[in-house]
Amino acid sequence: MSDIEIHNPTVLSDREYQVAQLLDDGLDNKQIAEKLDITRSTVRTTRRLLSVRRNKVQRTVELFEELSVLEQS
Repeated sequence: MSDIEIHNPTVLSDREYQVAQLLDDGLDNKQIAEKLDITRSTVRTTRRLLSVRRNKVQRTVELFEELSVLEQS
């Protein structure tokens, strides 16, 4: 895992960005795999990684919101 992935979960790889864009366009795993010339397994793995990144970002946002509330108390 690179330092970028560890310290900044919002930075997407080129592949993650491509898959995310195609998901946003409404394509399913099979269609994405065909369009990008990758396996469906690669699409599933990339989707899982995107989900992990989203969860990390959401937890970070929630932490900052909690800290903000505590500082106002």
